[in-house]
Amino acid sequence: NGEDADVATGPFIPVGGAVAWTYAVTNTGNVTLTSVSVTDDQGVVVSCPVSVLPPGATTTCTASGLATAGQYANVGTATGTPPVGSVVTATNPAHYFGTTPSISIIKYTNGEDADVATGPFVPVGGAVAWTYAVTNTGNVTLTSVSVSDDQGVAVSCPVSVLPPGATTTCTASGTATAGQYANVGTATGTPPVGSVVTATNPSHYFGTTPSILIVKYTNGEDADVATGPFIPVGGAVAWTYAVTNTGNVTLTSVSVTDDQGVVVSCPVSVLPPG
Repeated sequence: NGEDADVATGPFIPVGGAVAWTYAVTNTGNVTLTSVSVTDDQGVVVSCPVSVLPPGATTTCTASGLATAGQYANVGTATGTPPVGSVVTATNPAHYFGTTPSISIIKYTNGEDADVATGPFVPVGGAVAWTYAVTNTGNVTLTSVSVSDDQGVAVSCPVSVLPPGATTTCTASGTATAGQYANVGTATGTPPVGSVVTATNPSHYFGTTPSILIVKYTNGEDADVATGPFIPVGGAVAWTYAVTNTGNVTLTSVSVTDDQGVVVSCPVSVLPPG
């Protein structure tokens, strides 16, 4: 691809991209060479426009292929036959690197990989800490590595260059709002050649506003103040306690006590919102 890549890595080429090899063959002797040709140790088929080369003349042979993944090396060998004596030869190597750039991200909310709702429960106004584990899952170094968040959360990354296989942890923080919350982190990185690579991962939390309400009735009357109902001494007194979950999360261990030692029985101990 136009580069005299005697040593690795040579040019970066996306896997499946075109590779063009050119072989500049020069007769550096003082007699004309015949049967001039070029072979390649990786079986690449090389075409030469001429097979006779006068002293000082140069011909350019060519070959082509498609890039494979990783470091590639091949060696071209030029041969020519002088009028007398042995065939003369010369060799020259070349390299390229077949790139497979990719990136991954795992987003955590308060340490939980909460891909689906509800995610962790966080009291409204409580601290939310997001971490974004960004990994270079390709075979080339990525630059301009960064993370953005679809809810406008400001994300900070300690590095912007990520070698193959390396991971960096980016961070962001916020304050919990009420109800179900979801946001998506997007990691991006720029390979040596080709398009920017991206990856996304969602995360969730649930901002809790727990509360409970009780309304107590005496013989069916909501007697918050005296006197309440009149009941003959020795007559039956029935208390009912209407307990409502007025928050946005399920309550467990629901129970009622009475300050006069009355034994209260509740039919359930788990109460969903509402």
